[in-house]
Amino acid sequence: MDGERGVRSGVKNGGGVVQSDMNELTETLNGEDLPEEVKAIFTKGIKRKVKKTRDDLIATLLIVGTFFSDILYRKFFHHPPPPLLSFMALSTVALPPVIYVWWMNKKGAYTLDKQDVEYLISLKDKRVIGIFLDYLLLNSIKKSSSPDKQLLLALLPLITLEDSHLLTRSQKKRLVDILQTADNETRLEILKTLQKIGDADQLNSLRVWKFNQVGFGLNFEMKAAYKSCVTAIEARAASTRSDSQLLRPSFPTDGADTYLRPVTQKIDENADTLLRAEIGGNDKEAQ
Repeated sequence: MDGERGVRSGVKNGGGVVQSDMNELTETLNGEDLPEEVKAIFTKGIKRKVKKTRDDLIATLLIVGTFFSDILYRKFFHHPPPPLLSFMALSTVALPPVIYVWWMNKKGAYTLDKQDVEYLISLKDKRVIGIFLDYLLLNSIKKSSSPDKQLLLALLPLITLEDSHLLTRSQKKRLVDILQTADNETRLEILKTLQKIGDADQLNSLRVWKFNQVGFGLNFEMKAAYKSCVTAIEARAASTRSDSQLLRPSFPTDGADTYLRPVTQKIDENADTLLRAEIGGNDKEAQ
């Protein structure tokens, strides 16, 4: 639990910063706040994502700058640069940042710590899935052993049929987006989750994903999971539409012989003259 104690210490020392950074990510629709330790973990994770974006940008700029300098050399000196000069430029300017980013990725320096992931899994708190999907906004889950995948596979089975309110529309869409890069194990769990809480907003994205897999092929288990997911969402969407619509006749009734209309004449002085049915032969008189 050393990682947990470190997180708790970080919250105590900089709780104000954590709270301000996570205001947009800690909304829980059930009105209960997530533990401060959870907020601190994802604050740290977001900072790492920002660092990865910055490192990738620096590496890209240096590589582009190296090749651009080669073009400028040819333009001003009218011949290609000496091989030794090109080698030195690549080895001292372009290559080091690429190696650095690769090494940091391999060490997991841009993802959640293993200890933090183990702590989040131990909580078994389904509310974490929302803030986690927000954290994954620009990440893709590819590595089978990545901490992100481990946490996602631990959280998704906690979702039940009654938990649709836990995820926003954008968070559910994020689940569909992850299908593009995830492995089959993660895809199956996502489809099972969307089968329980998905709605009509995800149907088109799911169909697009299925269409994009035509060239790669889906195994029998994946096809069955996709079909069950889409069928459940369509049934839920149809039920929602029927509940929100008034009952209407399935065919025009303008020419019907019998209508419910007010009585125009007093048949009996003592009779209750509320609405009563008249035969179609009196239509013109009623009008």
